[in-house]
Amino acid sequence: MTTILIDHRVESSDGWKPSVDDHAAVRAEHGSEGYRLFRDTDDPNRVVVPFEWADAERARASVGLTGHAASRTAGPTAAATVRRPAA
Repeated sequence: MTTILIDHRVESSDGWKPSVDDHAAVRAEHGSEGYRLFRDTDDPNRVVVPFEWADAERARASVGLTGHAASRTAGPTAAATVRRPAA
C-alpha cells in the first residue's frame, strides 16, 4: 500500500469534499483504493487527506490526474503539501 498525503487549508471543507468525491471514479481507474479525510480540531478547514494506492508507481503517476487538480482548486486558501512516494 502506498499513500499520497495532502495537507492544506481550504475555504470550506464542506464545499471542498464534494469535488474530491466527484473524481473518485477517475482515481479508481488509475489504481486508487480510496481516501480518508481528517479535519483539524482547531481549524475544520485545514484538511489532511491520505489517498491510498496499491503500488508506488501508479500513485506517482496519479499526481497529475484531473481529480487531484480539481480537488485543489475547489477552495484552497493555501498551497497544499503533497507527500508522494519516493522514486
